[in-house]
Amino acid sequence: MQIDARTARTVLVMGLFMGLMAAGTLLASGPLKIALFLMVAISGIGLSIAVWPEIVVMAYLFAGRYGYEARLAPGDIPVSLNQVMLIGLVVLAFLHRRHVLKIVRTWSFLALMLFGLALLLGLAWTLGLNYGLYKVSRTWLVVVPGISIALALIEARRSVIPLAAAAFLIGFALNSAGLLTFEASLSSNSRLSALGSGPNVFARTVGLSLMLSLMTILWVFQRGIRGLADRLLILACSLSFLWLLPGFVFAQSRGPALALLAATVFVVMMSLWGNWKTVLVSASSLVFAVWTGSLLVNTVLKKTRFDITQKSNQASLDARVQHLWDTWDLIVAHPLLGVGTGAWPVHVFGIDERAYPHNFFAEVAVENGLLLAGLLAVIFAVVLGRGLLAWFTAPDPHTRFLLMGSMASFVFFMINISVTGDSVDNRLIWLTLASIEATTRVAARQLTERRAALVAAPAAPAPSSAALPRLPH
Repeated sequence: MQIDARTARTVLVMGLFMGLMAAGTLLASGPLKIALFLMVAISGIGLSIAVWPEIVVMAYLFAGRYGYEARLAPGDIPVSLNQVMLIGLVVLAFLHRRHVLKIVRTWSFLALMLFGLALLLGLAWTLGLNYGLYKVSRTWLVVVPGISIALALIEARRSVIPLAAAAFLIGFALNSAGLLTFEASLSSNSRLSALGSGPNVFARTVGLSLMLSLMTILWVFQRGIRGLADRLLILACSLSFLWLLPGFVFAQSRGPALALLAATVFVVMMSLWGNWKTVLVSASSLVFAVWTGSLLVNTVLKKTRFDITQKSNQASLDARVQHLWDTWDLIVAHPLLGVGTGAWPVHVFGIDERAYPHNFFAEVAVENGLLLAGLLAVIFAVVLGRGLLAWFTAPDPHTRFLLMGSMASFVFFMINISVTGDSVDNRLIWLTLASIEATTRVAARQLTERRAALVAAPAAPAPSSAALPRLPH
């Protein structure tokens, strides 16, 4: 993502203009407030589409809404920001229609479409129509368009960096909103969230940004500090890490915390293959994060959900284990097609409301059948396996590091989808899958080009007999 000086000036002027309009929106009322809000939203999304379209995609995915949402519509404005973002996605789909058609060949898109189609068909025999319709509508109107446009942008740019940068910015903004409104954002059970996202979604979002800031620091250390720009980048990422860590800790979400730990361990394990600087920085950051997190929670909140000796933790673990046993009984009874989309809470609790077994593959298997769960597991394993193989053979260190970062993000979300949330909450797993696949293709192309260059290189001419030194008799 390169921005020339002229574009930067335009963005700055537009930003100042939209800032003034946003301030006017807060002070205005009635039809003027609605008009100013629409002007800010449309011009902001239009500018993002022209300069950095990934930010619109990531904002829409993180919001997770397609209809009216009061938290995204200040005051009594009848139009929500995510509705304007959905229009922006339609514009992006038209602008990148050629690349949208190309992504049909990717494993990640195939897996997502299989999943979405199975959810839709599962409505035919479900007893939980209310929750089932919620899952189908969110999947087809939020997850599928958001992930598809993200895949198209990766294909167009041939890089995952702009998308990763957008994900970092969204998480950073959400964390800032939570910390700057700390008292208002803190729930009754001392868990931090922001903009109505819920502590788990908040922690996943902030945790991804936390990991991206750490991975950037690792990359600069691994490559070697080359000048002032690298030092400033390390400083910025270090400050971001320190700013993001309190928000992540105060969310007190055990699943994302475990996921971040697993992703960091994965990076350390991968980096043992010759990158001792990365190992040192990763291990030091992990120790610092655990120590600082414990200090923050004990000092500010006076109580913690991370204490494994607490009865609440044991109760939570026992409930999840019981959910998995109930899920297994239903899978045995309905192995082929499952109980239908959204029907798990009806069979387990007798209610047609949002409830789930806190494990993505168990949720898919019980509601949509073992065959679909198995196919998705195979596709996930194939993409990850190809990524690992490409990591070992990639000739470019930069591509190797992007592969490691993509796989670390995949590990982060795989742990998340295994212990908390439903399929709608865990929508970003598809994005990490696409990231691995796209970076694998880049590594394969680089390896092919390198081999072709070696084959095409002219062989060194054999020395003539006149040029050979005379041997003494």
